Amino acid sequence: MLWLFRTEKQIRFRRKIFRPFNAWLQTIAPAFEIAELNMIIGEHIAIDEQTGTFSRKYFTARLNEELHRATDREEDLSLVLVQFPIFMI
Repeated sequence: MLWLFRTEKQIRFRRKIFRPFNAWLQTIAPAFEIAELNMIIGEHIAIDEQTGTFSRKYFTARLNEELHRATDREEDLSLVLVQFPIFMI
């Protein structure tokens, strides 16, 4: 338990060293919170409320990602689109 026997001078020195780091953390922490909230919002936007399936915006974004991945790896990409008729109950 060496930390119990620190002098006041050591404590002040330590606070002086970590003060800029704490200020940096306080400025960057909201950015991480915003990024996390944007990720959560993106997940909610990606799913259609009525059907529970992914939205067209999500589909086009994923399609672009897969196209880029296939071209980077020089691989073929297959796409199957199926449309089901909507039946009223």
